[in-house]
Amino acid sequence: MTLAWAVIGTVLGILNLLWSIWTWRGSGSRIQVSTSLRVFPGLTRNQMLISLGQTRLPPGQAKAAQQLTQFHAQTSIPEDLSFPASAGLIAALPPEVVMVVAAITNVGRLPVTIQRCQWRTSQPDQLIEVPNMPPGASFPHRLGENDQCISVISLATIMDVLDAPWRDKNIIARDAWPQVEVANRRKPVRGNRLEVPKRSEPLGQPAPPAG
Repeated sequence: MTLAWAVIGTVLGILNLLWSIWTWRGSGSRIQVSTSLRVFPGLTRNQMLISLGQTRLPPGQAKAAQQLTQFHAQTSIPEDLSFPASAGLIAALPPEVVMVVAAITNVGRLPVTIQRCQWRTSQPDQLIEVPNMPPGASFPHRLGENDQCISVISLATIMDVLDAPWRDKNIIARDAWPQVEVANRRKPVRGNRLEVPKRSEPLGQPAPPAG
């Protein structure tokens, strides 16, 4: 009887070990992607200052522009600092400064390489890619356990695609979502959909997650 219990205990121990190894490996490279609209004040400010410096102005305005640039150079705002863009803020800002952000997180236990991030819209056969747009990551990008990176595209770029003259006007939906290619996966990982407003309309609520 003692031998039988010993054998059963050994078998159960082996099964438990195999199950632990299986679940550990199964969580090796799991990627989650969430989509949001955000504003990056530091990035926007720096882009505006660069544009101002490259613009030829009359002497009086050029001196004022130089003083403005020098004043702002005394304060530093990290380009990756951001906050959510509300509907009212999006309605007030040009869409060029509002970013559609894909937050890519490795929720598994093994490192994984993100090959690229592309964007799809409700228009069929529309695939958009703006590689390495700041403040997003440069791809390919390696993510360790619990690491996260972002990929960004301007809201204006998505709007231009949805409002293009050659679009399918029978499709009423105006959605966009990220599609992330992972090195060890055959199919890309999709993020949740966001409703994209027209340039003259405020932003609605996010659409349900993609199936």
